[in-house]
Amino acid sequence: MIEELQTKTEHDLLENIFQQILIISKGDCQITDETLARVHDERYFNILSGLQMLHEDLALYKKEFKAKIEAEFQLAVLKKRNEELAQFNYVASHDLQEPLRTIKLFADLLLKNNFEQLDADGKIHLQFIKESSSRMSELIQGLLNYSIVGKSNKFESVDCTQLIKVIIKDFSSIILETKPIFEIGNLPVVYGDKTHLRQVFQNLIGNALKFKKENTPIQLKISVDSSTDDHVFCFEDNGIGIEEEYLQKIFGIFQRLHSKTEFEGTGIGLALCKKIIEMHNGKIWVESNKVSGSKFFVLLPKS
Repeated sequence: MIEELQTKTEHDLLENIFQQILIISKGDCQITDETLARVHDERYFNILSGLQMLHEDLALYKKEFKAKIEAEFQLAVLKKRNEELAQFNYVASHDLQEPLRTIKLFADLLLKNNFEQLDADGKIHLQFIKESSSRMSELIQGLLNYSIVGKSNKFESVDCTQLIKVIIKDFSSIILETKPIFEIGNLPVVYGDKTHLRQVFQNLIGNALKFKKENTPIQLKISVDSSTDDHVFCFEDNGIGIEEEYLQKIFGIFQRLHSKTEFEGTGIGLALCKKIIEMHNGKIWVESNKVSGSKFFVLLPKS
C-alpha cells in the first residue's frame, strides 16, 4: 500500500496517510526503511519518515511511561511495607520490654532473698539470666529508637559546638577514667532535628572512647569543612581501626565486628546514625585502617 503512494491521486494519498496515522495510534506501524526506499516523491517521503519517527517516539514514550508507573507502584508498595515494618518494630519492641523487666526483677529477687540457699551453679545461672535480660533490653531499646526515626521530626537551628559540649559532659565518668585528648574545631550551626543529631554525635564520640588501643591515650579530633554547599564533619580517632572489608558493612543493622566479651554494644548504633543522616538528606561514611584509627565523616546540607 505504501509503495503505491507515488502513483495514486492526491485524495488517495491523503487517505493512505490517514490510514497510517490510525495504525500508528493503535501502536503498530507498517512504515519501514525498505518501504521508504521505494517512495520517490520527496514530499510524501518526508511525511512517511515523520510518521515513522512519530511511531518510534510514541513507542519509547510508552515504554518509559510504563517503567515510571511500575517504579512508582513499587515505591508505594515498598513505602507501605516499610511503614508496616516500622510499626511492627515499635509495637514489638515496646511490648517486649515489660516481660524482660519481670524476668530481671525475679532474678534479682532470687539472688537477694535466696542467695545462701543457692548452690554455685544456681548463682551462675541467675547471673546469666540477669545479664542476658539486660542485653536483650538494650537491643530492644535500640530497635525501638531505630523504628521511630523520622516519625516526629522537629527541625531547628542546632549549635553543634554546644551540642558536643553537652555530649562530652554526659561521658564524664568514662572521661575521668580514660583521660582522652579532645581537639574540637569551630563547629557550625546546622538545621536539623536536635535530638536525632545528638544521637549521631553521641554514638560517634562513644565509639571513639570505646574502641581504643591498649596502653594508648585516646585522641579524638572533631572538625568540619564548610567550604562547599555542605557541612562535612570529621570525627577522627586513634583507635583500633576497621579492616577495609568491613567499612561498608558496619552501617548495617546488627553488624558487630567484635564479640560482646571484647566490647559491649547492640550492633544498631551506626545503622541508626545512617538512618538519621539520610533523613537529613546527608551522608555518612568512614575511612579507617588498623594502624592510624578511623575517620567518620558526616555530610549535612547547609540549606
